[in-house]
Amino acid sequence: MRMVGVGDIERAVEDLYDMRRRYFVLHPIEEAGLKERRIKQRVEHITADIAALRLQAASVDQDESSGDIPGRLTNEQQSTLAWLEGKARNATSEFDPLSQEIMTRALKLNPKLGDTSDVHVQLGECFWKKKDTEGAKLSFEQSMKSSDREIVKQGKRNLSIVLRQMAKRQSSKYADYMQESVKVAKEAIALDMKDGTSWYILGNAYLSHFFADGQKQETVKLAMQAYKNAFKDPLSEFNQDLHFNYAILLKFQENYEEAVKSLRLVVKLDPSWTEAETFLKQIETMLLRITDLASNKGGLKPKQYEKIVSKSKDDQLGPYSLPIKDSKTDEQISLTQCSLSDLSQGPNPGKVVLLKVLTELSDFPDQPPYIVIAADSADNTCAISVYNAVSDFHLQRGDSVAVSQPPVFDHDFSVDHRQVKFRSIRVFSPVELVVNGRKTGKNYESYASLGVEAKAS
Repeated sequence: MRMVGVGDIERAVEDLYDMRRRYFVLHPIEEAGLKERRIKQRVEHITADIAALRLQAASVDQDESSGDIPGRLTNEQQSTLAWLEGKARNATSEFDPLSQEIMTRALKLNPKLGDTSDVHVQLGECFWKKKDTEGAKLSFEQSMKSSDREIVKQGKRNLSIVLRQMAKRQSSKYADYMQESVKVAKEAIALDMKDGTSWYILGNAYLSHFFADGQKQETVKLAMQAYKNAFKDPLSEFNQDLHFNYAILLKFQENYEEAVKSLRLVVKLDPSWTEAETFLKQIETMLLRITDLASNKGGLKPKQYEKIVSKSKDDQLGPYSLPIKDSKTDEQISLTQCSLSDLSQGPNPGKVVLLKVLTELSDFPDQPPYIVIAADSADNTCAISVYNAVSDFHLQRGDSVAVSQPPVFDHDFSVDHRQVKFRSIRVFSPVELVVNGRKTGKNYESYASLGVEAKAS
């Protein structure tokens, strides 16, 4: 039987990572649940071959061996084998202590290994898996000293992830870490403009920065464009982390139909990701609940409904009955009151709508935004989604709510053979609302935060 050589082992490890990266090119999506098992099987074969190689080498010309170095295996070959074994073990989603131990030993045996291999990238991922962000940061920074552009690219984009995680834990350095996260992600892209993973990580960096820096619309546009660039890479179609974080952004923008599509694909790509499945079910349940309430006048009896809507008065527009300063032009503009049927999908400049609150969506208290079902005096209903509100912000049944220049979204698609159909108005902050003739105070505003992290390695 032919002896397996170091070159054979290296090719086997390359094939392992290629299979992991291109799993859904090689296998149907119905076999998603077998991915981890198949990876582990290959790892077992590789480690068995490495053990056999060491045993065979030790048995060849024992007289030629010296110290604890097996015959016919040089120091460089031993360190290479150790790196390959550690890298193979690191291909699974869980942290493998032996992987870290073996690769650390490989570096001690041959310190120059870091110049010619991705050992520092692999060690960084080991530290990251066991939630040692400082260790991961140091390893990824070390990998960036390599002369290999591919290794540098991997180190930079992984460092971007770690810096975002560190930002959440060190508030005094939050802004610095977030800016550096975006910077190194951009540097990774500069090394390979077509790499979908690098674009995806930049999108995550922008999305995290968006939530951390006042939710500026230009930042969320950059995140969306980065995700779209990521999808240009054919392999990104099967990146469950990309689809999950893309769905978060779509949901925040109230593009519910596309968010649901992305989450359904995530669940297919990774059936074991229970958090993704739970998130999907929460959104679908919420959408069906809103549809039910909006089509049934908030679930109120006819007399209750008529009593509430009949009390709608124009003087409850409060400050919106006077000219207001346009946030984009700084010019004073007058608002025209209109009904929900007069509004078009998208922005509605120069308009104001006065609504009566019918009920709040209390079934999902831990899932922003805060949502109420409301109606105008012409019996049109909609959902009002209020973002960045403190947890104790509430609108009462019967409250009059005026929304200026309302962004409108019309939803019409199916979920599990049930129709989702309703109109929603997206409110960036409660301070944009006039409630019962009075502008809502700043004390009711609290910007949402978001952690964007990958599930898979």
